[in-house]
Amino acid sequence: MPDPVLFADNERYRITDLEFMGYTLSLTELKPGKQTRGHFHPHGSPETYIFLTTAIFVRGEARGDERETLLVAPDQFIQIRGTEFHQVRAPEGLPASFLTVFRGSRKTHQNDYGTKTPE
Repeated sequence: MPDPVLFADNERYRITDLEFMGYTLSLTELKPGKQTRGHFHPHGSPETYIFLTTAIFVRGEARGDERETLLVAPDQFIQIRGTEFHQVRAPEGLPASFLTVFRGSRKTHQNDYGTKTPE
């Protein structure tokens, strides 16, 4: 089994990745009130999110203005199309943690970002 790799550790979040058998399992720990960059992957594969804490999940069409905002609970999971806009937000005053599973590595996944929304 490969060792986990620290991908990011900053004022917004800490991300740790584990690559295994062609997939990446990624743990994101958002700081209180922070959020991931809203984005989509124009050629991406589906992603599965497994929430470890309460969080706010935003999803919608990549090129549209219409967005759905969901309050998700611990142990809830959501699957999205890779081409779907997505963003995770920590509730104000609370941290949020979630796992993401996607095909490929962070390097190939990271290079597949589409247009992102303002932060």
